[in-house]
Amino acid sequence: MSFDAIVGQDRAVSFLKDSLARGRLAHALLLAGPRGVGKRLAALQVVRALLCSQGPRSACGACPSCHRVDVGTHGDLFILEPAQDSRSIKIDEVRVLAAALAESPMEGERKAAIIDPADSMTVDAQNCLLKTLEEPPADTTILLTAANTDLLLATVRSRCRRVSFAPLGEAVIREHLEARGESAESAAALARLARGSLGRLEEFSGAAGRERSELVEALGAPGGANVELIGRMLSPGGRQASSQRRRRALFLLEIMHSFVVDCLRRSAGAAAQTNLDVEGV
Repeated sequence: MSFDAIVGQDRAVSFLKDSLARGRLAHALLLAGPRGVGKRLAALQVVRALLCSQGPRSACGACPSCHRVDVGTHGDLFILEPAQDSRSIKIDEVRVLAAALAESPMEGERKAAIIDPADSMTVDAQNCLLKTLEEPPADTTILLTAANTDLLLATVRSRCRRVSFAPLGEAVIREHLEARGESAESAAALARLARGSLGRLEEFSGAAGRERSELVEALGAPGGANVELIGRMLSPGGRQASSQRRRRALFLLEIMHSFVVDCLRRSAGAAAQTNLDVEGV
């Protein structure tokens, strides 16, 4: 995987690659933009280059260091995110990270940390991070991602170089989904529902098109909706984190809303807007 895997963020990717090539990457970066537009992936690609045995200006993609970053086992990469079924990153977790960053690198010459999403840190956790941001170890790079930067303390924001990520255009999402195997009609509908975020579709684990079609067809079934199927889709089993289940349910509800809007438009003599490929809508 490389920076090429990040779609629709040419300006942000160009800045990051140029900073790496010039050896002028800031000690702390704030990757800011909507959820699901490539911020975490970009952070990982920066870390990959920094920790690569051929780096830090680019990643070879073939050395053991690159492989360990890809699989998440590199001893000098620290990823801080909310614990399962938790919405926030707490002060004790930041303290552990700060202590680890204060140590010498284990495998190479540099260390890197990704805080994703940084806007889930409590105020106490952010204040704890400040000391590390103010006096960063010379061999350390810290990358924060955030969808809502207003939740970050001004002092945290001011100590990071901001890199902005934009919502993705429908055409970009549609082309990406078609390349992944979705039909043109399904990709167009999903691109409209995505609202600029590929991450919203990832809640389906690659089955977004199939589940959208099943849900819309169930809603339009003769004699009323298939309540049992809809209930199963809205309340999936398994070991998904509650936050993931919640986001997925909200997305399915948006599909239901799009179905109702399409039906109302058809009854008024207008064309459906979203689910153009599903029979009966």
